[in-house]
Amino acid sequence: MTDEQVAKGMDVLREQHARLDAPPAGHKAAEGDFVILTVEGFLDGQPLEGSKKANHLHKVGSKATVLGLDVDQHILGRAEGETVEISQPYPASHPDPRVAGKTVRFTVLVNAVKIKKLPDLDDEFAKDCGSYGSLAELQDRLRGEMEKALKREIEDTYKDTIVKRLVETHHFDLPETLVERELEAIIRQHMQQRQRRAGAEAPALETGDLTKLRQENREEAARRVKVGLILEAVAEKENLTVTQEDLNHEIQRLATELKIPQADLVKMIQAGGRDSIEELRARILAEKSLDFVYRNAVIQG
Repeated sequence: MTDEQVAKGMDVLREQHARLDAPPAGHKAAEGDFVILTVEGFLDGQPLEGSKKANHLHKVGSKATVLGLDVDQHILGRAEGETVEISQPYPASHPDPRVAGKTVRFTVLVNAVKIKKLPDLDDEFAKDCGSYGSLAELQDRLRGEMEKALKREIEDTYKDTIVKRLVETHHFDLPETLVERELEAIIRQHMQQRQRRAGAEAPALETGDLTKLRQENREEAARRVKVGLILEAVAEKENLTVTQEDLNHEIQRLATELKIPQADLVKMIQAGGRDSIEELRARILAEKSLDFVYRNAVIQG
């Protein structure tokens, strides 16, 4: 890990701990500043329902729109308390009949102008980032975390290569029942994600769409089953097992990843019955098998 990479990591930390401060008297909004805006639309002199946004934080120069308006060009050079007007014409084909073919007048009030203040790289900054006694201690910790992350990335890349090689070099018939079970799990996961995105009122998939979904995922289901069987064979040959310590470690890792109390996760697993526990054991054993192959493999090409 180079000093330059660590320095970039420190810059990210500074950005995360930046403050928005009041500017000097008379300061006018410049690119990179932040402004707090209140935007409201008027049609024929009357407020247009649904076209008001109050106390909206906007970064000047970001090109982000507010209520569909490009406000940057209008608020550059404006000071706190100033109001600007923007006339926005809408085409006759606009889906909202209230504004189709008309021009809406928007008022944009600059409630406040803020400038971003990055903290100094010193021991006080280190203390604000956590229980670090000095900036040097924070930098050492950051370097260690970045090196671990890089190592994980490299290891994951090699493991992906190993899995691909295992699939390519082992040829055997797959039990259709296992493929079908894995395919059902993939479809179920897809449906759960779809429902989370669309809410409880998500319409059921048409028969044709479900058939297409099954066809698109059958190859992946077969690949997963094949990898699972190969790693299962490795575990059996090398006498790999899942200990209670392995289970505890995985539960702790999952609880941290999902940001839920460990006791709650244990209850969820227990509520799923023996199948949930066995599924967790199988996943841990597969990972241990892949780790074994990774430690003993020579990757070519």
